[in-house]
Amino acid sequence: MSKNTKVILGIIAGVIALCICICVGGWLALKASGKVLQETMVQDTPEEAAAAAKEIIDYELPSGYQEEMAMNMGFMQMVTITDSQSTDTENARPVIMIASMSSDIEADEEELRLQIQLSMEKSSNRQGYDMELVGEQEVTIKGEQVNLMTYEGVDEKGNSMKQIVSGLFDGKNSQVMLFIMGQDSNWNQEEIDAFIASIK
Repeated sequence: MSKNTKVILGIIAGVIALCICICVGGWLALKASGKVLQETMVQDTPEEAAAAAKEIIDYELPSGYQEEMAMNMGFMQMVTITDSQSTDTENARPVIMIASMSSDIEADEEELRLQIQLSMEKSSNRQGYDMELVGEQEVTIKGEQVNLMTYEGVDEKGNSMKQIVSGLFDGKNSQVMLFIMGQDSNWNQEEIDAFIASIK
């Protein structure tokens, strides 16, 4: 992947992650009475991002993927994983995001998912997206039954887009949600299924 492409992908993934963190993080902060908010810390090297991710869950990435950046808001962490082999954003495989919420925050899963979806729609609408729920399925992650919600839509260029949002499941020391998003033409379901199945 060229340096310019990595910068562009990093910015796109970072903006989406930041929107989610701000919207969901603010909501969680209100839920966490008495919890002191910490300054957001951005880790923008693959090594730092990989280390942050390994503190949340263990997994095996599809070939060509690598951790790109991580954000730590104290009560919430977000790790962005991108296709490091793509030469441009049009051919990039889906972006994978791992969100981690402190286990001492009591969050209603349905309410949390709604907040995340609203933040995704706000971020997406600025880029011409209009995502709709098209399916749900249950998968096993770390021995738990976890719901996966699939959304589809079209961007401003007419490209078909897809998103997957998971329910909460237990990480190493936190509650975890997954977000996977990208162009339908570059979507490899077998890779995504293998990644989800590898989580432990």
